[in-house]
Amino acid sequence: MNCSEVEIQISALYDGELVSAAVAEHVASCHTCRQVLDDYSRMGAQLRLIAAMEPVQLPPLRYPTRRRTFDLLWARVPIPRFALAILVSCLVAATVAVSLVRAQSRPLWFQFGYGLNEGGVVPHYTVAKPGYDETQATLNFLSGVPMAVALRIKVESMSVDDVVLRCRAVPAKTEINPNGMSLLGPPDRGISLDGVAEVHYKPGESLPIRVEGGGTVYLKGEVLDHQPQIAFGFPLTPPAGKLVLRSPILTSSNQLLGEIVGATAIANEKQGAVFRTGANGSYTFSLHPFAGAIAGELNWGQITFKFDGRKYRLLAAAPITGGDQPRAVWVRRDMDSNLGVSLGAGPLPN
Repeated sequence: MNCSEVEIQISALYDGELVSAAVAEHVASCHTCRQVLDDYSRMGAQLRLIAAMEPVQLPPLRYPTRRRTFDLLWARVPIPRFALAILVSCLVAATVAVSLVRAQSRPLWFQFGYGLNEGGVVPHYTVAKPGYDETQATLNFLSGVPMAVALRIKVESMSVDDVVLRCRAVPAKTEINPNGMSLLGPPDRGISLDGVAEVHYKPGESLPIRVEGGGTVYLKGEVLDHQPQIAFGFPLTPPAGKLVLRSPILTSSNQLLGEIVGATAIANEKQGAVFRTGANGSYTFSLHPFAGAIAGELNWGQITFKFDGRKYRLLAAAPITGGDQPRAVWVRRDMDSNLGVSLGAGPLPN
């Protein structure tokens, strides 16, 4: 972005309104735009200083009476009450009309996820605007059989109740290695949308997309009038009933016990998020009591708890759950060093 594009948004940035990451990065790195932001700060401080000063009492001024040609325009004119009511109604209607125009001019955002099972759309969200055109790949198991799919999605246009899409799904490339199967991505030549018809998608429904060669990908999404806050493919603040660990770090007495970057575990009400740290043990976290667990405290992006009088702290890259905070959380430690280092979710242990 250049300075002329950013300058009109500096006032909004000073007022505390949300601006795009590109605007914020430009202001942070551009001396000229940063100087403009500093000028706003100085003007605001000067205005607050003037407002705090006591006004100086000046003697009233006396003007000589003089009749002017257009005095009639400023003279007090009686208005019938019904005419005043009509005038007020017109002003209210004009205000509502301006508000509606502003609401209609706000950009819309399409937040969606997809999966290979109609009842289990992957809660890994993508945020798109009209013009979005990306290819993604996914690997999953259906009845124990691995299935890799590359999916190209193009958003042609959108309204509150209709999203016009063009989609095409083809088998993705995979590779067998000592650790199992890896997803390599879409075909080398990409995925063409030539001849692919537009689809009118109704937000909230499950859209089946046939995979060439067999299988189906199911897409589900919603249209929002604000840019959703997404971190690592998930809402920045999860629902109050879910526990989400993103890139957790576990410490105790200034000692690093475990760290895993770039991974996310999502546990619903009947599950636990499991953080295996290798030699330092395995830790299962849940929002509900379960066998062998002790109570700890969850406060947005951290969990604190104690074992054998020793204090532990888990830090995550984003809020772990929603709702009122701090709140109780339950933790179970299992000292089994043969499990390696991993992060996942699953049924609570008995």
